[in-house]
Amino acid sequence: MFPPVPRDKPTDSNGLPQLKAHPFELPVDTEFGKWAKPLVDQLKAFPTPRQTESLETFEIIWEYAKRNPLPDIKLKDLKKEDAFFLMGDHVGGIIRRLVTYTLFSNELDKSIITERPEEADLKESLIKPFRLNAWSRFVEDEKLRAQIRTAHPDAEIYCSISENLNAFETLVKTCLPTSVNGMMVKAEEIGMTYENIGDEIMPEYLRLKEAAKEQGQESPFHTDPHHLFKVGFGLSSYLRLADRVLGKGWYGENLPPLLREVTIMLVEDNPLQALWLRDLMGVKNLSAYTPCEEDQSTDPLIRVDESIGHFRNGERALEIILNKTSKGGPPPDVVQADIELGDPKKHMNGVEFVRRLYKRERESDREPMMFLLYSSRPDLVEQAIIDLGEEGITLIGHWNKFDFTPKKLIEAINAELKRRDETVAP
Repeated sequence: MFPPVPRDKPTDSNGLPQLKAHPFELPVDTEFGKWAKPLVDQLKAFPTPRQTESLETFEIIWEYAKRNPLPDIKLKDLKKEDAFFLMGDHVGGIIRRLVTYTLFSNELDKSIITERPEEADLKESLIKPFRLNAWSRFVEDEKLRAQIRTAHPDAEIYCSISENLNAFETLVKTCLPTSVNGMMVKAEEIGMTYENIGDEIMPEYLRLKEAAKEQGQESPFHTDPHHLFKVGFGLSSYLRLADRVLGKGWYGENLPPLLREVTIMLVEDNPLQALWLRDLMGVKNLSAYTPCEEDQSTDPLIRVDESIGHFRNGERALEIILNKTSKGGPPPDVVQADIELGDPKKHMNGVEFVRRLYKRERESDREPMMFLLYSSRPDLVEQAIIDLGEEGITLIGHWNKFDFTPKKLIEAINAELKRRDETVAP
């Protein structure tokens, strides 16, 4: 039983608003806790401002993980105390993706058996983005990514999802269809394991969250149980691509066309959760909103992702839009943003991004953009609707990220286009 919620508003060892007797201490008697304690102690020894994603903390975590591989457990074997530490502790949040994505990719690696070299290459192409997503919080900032690459040129911490999908497609063609199908079935089976794994601790999570709200405190969590465990979110794009190569049809063929031509920009800090955007390329009347030639990223991997309209943070996306419109170009017609866009100390969130764009649109004579938001935390979606609505900003779509599908996006855009056409009709 977790301790009762106090009535005051203390801060934790990081100086952050927190419940006095919170259940988020690192457990010392679990396999994960025993593995993580030396690392967590190192990070917590830093002053609060230095307990964040930086070259300094990357080097500590990188070296520790190399010397001390995670225990041989599955992600679903994490104990409740492990999960609450990763969801509610500040340092737990820094190492969360390292833990969850590494355990998930290890499970994929052990469960998918290959017999031929080309099958091993295909498996590696499938697993690689999940393994590297362990470092996504560190590489979402372009300056930090450059610092890490300069200091550790041999450290593999990021790959272009678009390029990896292209390699995956080529590799599928080199393997026997039965082998590909077997591999994809096993991958899907593992991914489905985590669809509802967070349900067991959800009631306790909601109880503590509601108790904090009643005390006038902010939520003690930086993520929720479903977000913690549903790390196989991007698998579906690989499975659909394999189906397409094997002649089972292309997912996009089942999507309706847009009523007229529109451009789309996606702002999403997690590259695996942006994979669905690739599925939309080729839908009739839809195209990606991309940077002007002179604004293209100097990082070739980032440049590939931005070529299909995917931007990793609001600052970069806003810069691209402002530069393009200042030269007489159009803004994007559709903007979809994740609400949580990395470390809030470094990046604006999706709500603030929409708010700034809306303000710019009000100052122009252009047809307003179509704004959509999603998040893996339904409470953030609900609050965003309220906050933006009070400012006169209407979203044409908003979703729990795990309920979102590209088809729902297409339907929301078409409904708005139809509404606008009917509004201006004589």
